[in-house]
Amino acid sequence: MTPVLETQSCISTLSDQVPSKCRAQPEVESGVKGDRSPKSSTNSNGISRTIQESATPSLPRETSRSDGASSPLDSSTASSLATSATAAIQSIKGTIYPASGTFKGVSVAEEMNPLRRSTMEDVHRVLPVFDGDACMSFVGIYDGHGGRDIVDFLATELEKNVARELKVEDGASVPERLERAYLLTDVQSRQAELMGSGATAVTCLIKARREGEGEGAGETVREIYTANVGDSRAVLCHQGKGMRLTYDHKAEDKGEQARIEAAGGFVLRSRVLGILAVTRSFGDHRMKDYVIGVPYTSTTIVEDSTPEESPFLILACDGVWDVLSDDEAVGLVRGQWEREGRRPEVDAAGLLVQEAMRRGSSDNITCIVVLL
Repeated sequence: MTPVLETQSCISTLSDQVPSKCRAQPEVESGVKGDRSPKSSTNSNGISRTIQESATPSLPRETSRSDGASSPLDSSTASSLATSATAAIQSIKGTIYPASGTFKGVSVAEEMNPLRRSTMEDVHRVLPVFDGDACMSFVGIYDGHGGRDIVDFLATELEKNVARELKVEDGASVPERLERAYLLTDVQSRQAELMGSGATAVTCLIKARREGEGEGAGETVREIYTANVGDSRAVLCHQGKGMRLTYDHKAEDKGEQARIEAAGGFVLRSRVLGILAVTRSFGDHRMKDYVIGVPYTSTTIVEDSTPEESPFLILACDGVWDVLSDDEAVGLVRGQWEREGRRPEVDAAGLLVQEAMRRGSSDNITCIVVLL
């Protein structure tokens, strides 16, 4: 699914069975590491849409000559490099979080990718209990560029602003509140004079509720409120296929190019002002007239269904999506869960990070997989 720019998508789908009631879980925070009236339609599948460092060890590199050029590796060194790289990839393991009131389990994995990157500029957040509500969770990935200042700021401030906006009594929808939280956080980062870096981001706010009350209560329904800026992406597995819940804000996008040109900017070689490959982000304040912080938002309703459907969410930075398609990522996770009996503690995120490394990803790599 490729959403239409500047719209909200509301999709009703079927999903796996879920816990019958919300259970309070200890709040977990992860991934902060200092160093490192709408139109409706229904398709043939019954989907209703409303448009509105666990770092690896350092590996050998090519040798350098005095003139700065690289010398070819000899066969022994090349063989050692390949062996070390394979072992490093296989050593990547994710972190598993137990069931909460909104999901059956979460796996998280990250990799600095030391052959390609000398620093880790990704941050992830997993809050099984969000703002004290056992029936609401928050997950997010922030992919930094130009340093860690913005991602470290987001790691504490974005979720605070989301929590505050959810409490404002003004009749706004949840997507509107997420947009306000994104924009407020971006303004605050400017006020904090964090001028030299930026970050793309993807977040999902997951809410669980039971339809009806008491003994007559019906099925459990999950509401997934997604927001993103840049090319960090969220994909839902629906009927075995990847359903994209976000929009990639890239400089080659025609709609984004038109917006940038209308603001007096330009795109050169698929980069804003010839510099930045994404067109929306947190930070990047010296380019803020063109690289804006307005997020794409979507709302997805996931209802109880058969266990065989195994619905899940994948959130990842471009270190994954540059080398894996939506359907490839979904297929890898489904295959692993089938082989391991659909256990919620399966390290699906670790699998995707390993595969991205095998395929030659050139960026930091972070992935979250949420089993619904």
